Parts: sequence; C-alpha cells; structure tokens
Amino acid sequence: MATPSQSGLVKGLGLVDSTTLVMGSMIGSGVFIVAADISRQVQSPGLLIMTWVVTAILTLIAALSYGELAAAMPHAGGQYIYLREAFGPMYGFLYGWTLFMVIQTGTIAAVVVAFAKYAGVFLPWISAQNYLIGSGKIGLTTQQLVAIGIIVLLTAINTRGIRTGAMVQNVFTFAKVGALLGLVLCGFLVGRNSEAIASNFTGFMRNADWGFTTIRLVGVAMVGRHVARHYDDGHTLEVNRTCTDGTPNANSALYAAAWRAAKALGYQRLITYTQAGESGSSLTGAGWRIVAERPARESWAASSVKLAHLRHPVGAGGIARTLWEAS
Repeated sequence: MATPSQSGLVKGLGLVDSTTLVMGSMIGSGVFIVAADISRQVQSPGLLIMTWVVTAILTLIAALSYGELAAAMPHAGGQYIYLREAFGPMYGFLYGWTLFMVIQTGTIAAVVVAFAKYAGVFLPWISAQNYLIGSGKIGLTTQQLVAIGIIVLLTAINTRGIRTGAMVQNVFTFAKVGALLGLVLCGFLVGRNSEAIASNFTGFMRNADWGFTTIRLVGVAMVGRHVARHYDDGHTLEVNRTCTDGTPNANSALYAAAWRAAKALGYQRLITYTQAGESGSSLTGAGWRIVAERPARESWAASSVKLAHLRHPVGAGGIARTLWEAS
C-alpha cells in the first residue's frame, strides 16, 4: 500500500527492464528490411558497411549527449525537461503536445501498420484490399482492423501497470534480438557458400570511389527515400525521369528496361507519374497501366520540354498528375 513518502512516479524498472527498454527503442523492427534496402541503393558491400558505421557513430554521439543531459537534469520528462531548461517553458510545452499528438502517435501507427502488412504474409486474409466496410480512402480493411486491434491490446496491457508493460517489453526485445542473432548464425551455418563469399568479399568497394558522389550516396542511404513516404514499403520503386536522344520508341524501351531492372533488384512494384496533357504513349507501349489520377499540387511546375505547351496548369499553379504502374 502506497504511503505519502511513496507518492509520485513509481520506480519499478530494474536493470534488465531498463536495458531492454532502451534496446527496444534503438533497435527498430525495420532493421530486418533496412539492410536489404540500403544494399539495393549503394550496390557495394563496402558502402553498406560504411553506411552502418557512420550511422552508428552519429547514434553514439546522440546517446552520449542524452546521457550527459540526463545526468545533469535527473528528472522525469526526458526531452521535455531539456528543451524547457534550454529554451524556456513554451518550447517544452510545444514539444510535449507535439510528441503526444504527432510524433509518438505517428510512430505507433507506422509500426502497427507494418506489423499488419507483414502478418498478411502468413495470414492472407489480412490485406489492404480486403475491405470490411466501405472502399477506397473511406473504408476499413482487415489490415487496418488488425493494426487498430494491436494498439488497443498493447494500450490495455500497459494500463495494467508498469511491471506488466515491462514484462511484455522484455519478451518483445529478447525475441527481436534473438531473431537478429539467429539471422547472423544462419548466415554462417546455412547461407555460407562460395558464391556468397565471392560476391561479398571480392571487390569489396566496387561501384564506389572516394569522391562526393559516394558521400552523397551514403547520405541518401542513411536518411533518404527512393519513393514517396506513403509508398515506402520496401517493395516499391519510382521512375522520376527518362531521357533519350530522340530515337523512336526509346522511351518505351527505357521504361520496360527499368521494370526488368527493378525486379532484378528485388522490387515488386515500379511507379511513375505523367503530367496533365501527356498521353503516356511510351508507358502504354512498355506495358504500363494507369492506376490513379492525382489532383494538382503546389510543388509541381511546368517542364521546359517541347510538350510544355500541352500541359495546362490546374488549380493554384499546380499540374494534375496520372499515376502509372508497371505490369
């Protein structure tokens, strides 16, 4: 039974609980797919390792900085306290509400949607195309229902107390770390073969030099995206632009080759956009199909190419777009 001297936040986490909490926060579930995505972008074993080393150094610097701040200000609140003391109460207040309304809620939503998406690999009825109510943007799919259910379940677990929440956190973190160690062991015990060794250790720095291009490529692999955020599922690639010397049907050949290359790199979907006024004949000739029409937006500007006079602005200076997908 709590006494007056025990009021306030409960100090109920031990060393193991605190360690797994930090590990679980730092080692995201995306670690299982990020390495493959970086490999596709840099196309070099050396640059893959370099990307991980640079990001590890940046993460270590951030961790040491937070350690110093926590030692200097040992109060509950974390970043809220640091911002409040450094810049004033208003900035701490704004951060606290932003964390509650956007940052943390957005992160939770992204994680549970990813969980539901990959759960669909094992349970096909969990799908973004399997609607229970409505359709399109106004509807509820089985994938969304599973994601909502996971949020409700984990919220209910955490409301039962800090020890219950810590126990679930420990189980998830040990499972995640165990899976990573299992993948490493499988690489040595099962995946070890002459072809893999030759591919990874011969020409370790292939497709790389020490110029600015390599630095830029590593930077993109660390923080960049090859496709819009709402399409960033690890399986989708976007063609931004093609360029030819005027040879007939060259654009169709490029779009068809891009789809073959994307599939060879492990992607399952290739998309691109055309602007209002473009027929998309090159895409049609390459076997692509229209999947959606997008309204105008401010960030689109008319091109300077010959077809510019065919493209009419729609809305406030924007241009309507058509979304195409390779098939």
